[in-house]
Amino acid sequence: MKYVDCLDDWSILTSSTKDKNIVILPTFVNHEIHYIRNKPSLLFIRDIDEHQDFVVGLGHPDLFKLPTDKLSELQPKEIWTTDQKRLLSVIDNNNINDVSMLYYLLKNNVPEWILDVPVHLYYQRKFSSTPDINNIIPATKHIELHQTNAEKISQILGNFNKPEALLSYRLFLYSIYELESQGIKVNPSLLQSFYSDKIKPHISSDGYVYSEYNFYTSAGRPSNRYGTINFAAIDKKTGVRKAFIPRHDNFLLFDFDSFHLNLIAKFIGYKFDTDNIHAYLGQYYFGKEELSDEEYEESKVLNFQYLYGGIPKEIKEAIPYFEQVQKFTYDMWRKINKVGYYESPLTKRRIRLKQIEKPNPMKVLNYFIQLMETETNMIIIKRLQEFLQRKKTKLVLYTYDSFLFDYAKEDGKECILGIKKILDVFPTKAYFGTNYQNLVDVTATLSTKTK
Repeated sequence: MKYVDCLDDWSILTSSTKDKNIVILPTFVNHEIHYIRNKPSLLFIRDIDEHQDFVVGLGHPDLFKLPTDKLSELQPKEIWTTDQKRLLSVIDNNNINDVSMLYYLLKNNVPEWILDVPVHLYYQRKFSSTPDINNIIPATKHIELHQTNAEKISQILGNFNKPEALLSYRLFLYSIYELESQGIKVNPSLLQSFYSDKIKPHISSDGYVYSEYNFYTSAGRPSNRYGTINFAAIDKKTGVRKAFIPRHDNFLLFDFDSFHLNLIAKFIGYKFDTDNIHAYLGQYYFGKEELSDEEYEESKVLNFQYLYGGIPKEIKEAIPYFEQVQKFTYDMWRKINKVGYYESPLTKRRIRLKQIEKPNPMKVLNYFIQLMETETNMIIIKRLQEFLQRKKTKLVLYTYDSFLFDYAKEDGKECILGIKKILDVFPTKAYFGTNYQNLVDVTATLSTKTK
C-alpha cells in the first residue's frame, strides 16, 4: 500500500500506471447525497498487473490533498470500477469500464459490493446529520472495504471475458451520466407538499433534483428513482408534475406514438401506411373507417393485449402485421431454445433462456421489446446530446417512450426542429409548457413547419 503524500508521489503513481489496467474506487464525503452534488473524499487505486495499491486524498483530513485538476494526468490503458457514472463525476476519462455492467451482461445480476464495514454503520448512526461524514471516518476504514471490492473485481476480470455488448453499454452509461448531471429544476415548497420533508435533503440549494437510472433490471429496461421520487412514474393525476419547472424558458416533451408496435415493425421489416397505427388496426377490429373515441381507446387496449398476451388465430389471419409478429416470436423462441440465447441486433447483448423465469414465447418477445426499446433510446439519446452539445437546451429526463427537454428560446425554433428530426425514426407527438404538468400538444404546428 502506497499513500500519495506529495506531488512527487503522484508523479510516480501516474508513471507506474501508464498504459496499465487499474481499478479506481472512490469514497464520497456523504453516502446519502446524489453523486452529482457530492464531493470526493479519497480514491483507492490498484494496479491490477502489479497488484500494487495506492491511496489518493481529495479532501479527507487524514491524507495529503491532491488538487483535482491533477487527476487528468492519469493515463492507464483501462480503468475498472464498480459504478462508472459515479467515477465519471470525479474523473473525466473515456476508458472507464463498469464491472457491475460487465457482470450484469453475463449473469443478469450484479455482484454484491461491500458498501460499509461496522465502523461506517457506527458513524452513520452517531453523526447522521454531519454533511461530510465520510471525512470523519478514518481513511483506513474506507480503504479496507475498497480492498475487498478490488479483490472481487480482480476475480471477475480473471474469470470472465468482456462480452461484446460491453463497449456499447459503456457508451450508454456515459450518455446517462450526462443526462443525470443536468438535474431538473423544481419548486421546492410545492415538491415538498407532495413528497413531505423526506424530499428536502435531495433538493439542491439552487433548487434542483437529480434522477438516477438503474440498468440492472431483469428485462433490461432501466428504472429511474432517487430520493423518494420515482422519476419513471411521476403521477399526472395528483398535480405533482407542476413542481417540475424549466430552468430556462419552457419544457418541450416529445413522445413516440405507438412505440412498441412501431419498434417491432422495424425489426420484422413491416411497413405501416400510416403514423396512427391504433386507428389503422382499429379499422380491422370494428370494420369501419372512422372510429369513435371509445373505439380508438379499445383498439389501443387490444393492440397491446395481442402484442404481449398472444395473438388469436382470427386476428393473425385478418391482420398481416400480427401474422408477421407471431412468426417472428416463434422463430425467436425456436432459436433461443436451440442455442440458449437470443442476441440483440444492435449491441450483440444476449438474452439468455436460463435468465428468464418461466419462459414462454410471449415472455421472450416481451424481453426482446424492452431490450430493443432501451437500446434504441440510448442510441437516440447520444445523438440528441451531440446535437445539443453547444446549446443551452438540454435533455433532462427520458422515460421509456418520452423525452423531456429544458428549452432555451435563444436556441431558436431550429433547435426544436433539429430535435424532432433526430426523433423522427418513429412517429412522435410534441408538447410545450411552463411546467411538467401543463403541457400543450403542438404536434400539428411542428408537422406544418417541417413540411
